[in-house]
Amino acid sequence: MGPASEPGLHPDPGGEEPSDSRDWIHLDLALWGDLAPRVSEDGQAIDFVTPSGAPALRYAHLDVIDARGATLPAWMEGFSGENMRGIRLVVDARNAAHPITVGPLTTRAAWTAESDQASANFGNSVATA
Repeated sequence: MGPASEPGLHPDPGGEEPSDSRDWIHLDLALWGDLAPRVSEDGQAIDFVTPSGAPALRYAHLDVIDARGATLPAWMEGFSGENMRGIRLVVDARNAAHPITVGPLTTRAAWTAESDQASANFGNSVATA
């Protein structure tokens, strides 16, 4: 078996040699509510969907930069444990200069509204838009 099967070693998502997971930073974010996360295959985005499967928001553009301005390999994954579920941001911090800045973005509206109500006034004034 190759090095990736050794305890504590994991393949780098960038296709490089396996790295020791002790060099990784994990940021765990707990989830609650009825939105379900769907992690992209490459780990670079998470779509949160409603119980009916409709997209509600997208968490993406994971940019991780160290103190020298170097981009660090990073990805997102789901996790679940006893009485908790969430998403995990994983950063390969080998040779990183600290501090490290982690910056994913929410890229869809976190709310919606319907315009099928009387006197909703959607589009009534868009001067500030």
